[in-house]
Amino acid sequence: MFAEDVINKTGKLEGIFDGAKGIGETLMDFNESIKHITSQISRNASQNQEKAAQSVKWGAALFDLWKKNRNK
Repeated sequence: MFAEDVINKTGKLEGIFDGAKGIGETLMDFNESIKHITSQISRNASQNQEKAAQSVKWGAALFDLWKKNRNK
């Protein structure tokens, strides 16, 4: 009877440990997804920053040309 009780309780503990393992794996997958999304956002921000800088340079050049032509 004692052995059956131990086996029964051990089976219940295995279920708990399996559940905890599943939660841990889910959290790891979630963390990987967050890292991937963060990386994409960072990469896109960097690309947009370069485009914005180019736009500012072109805008400044066009403004300088406009000022030079206005004074003539």
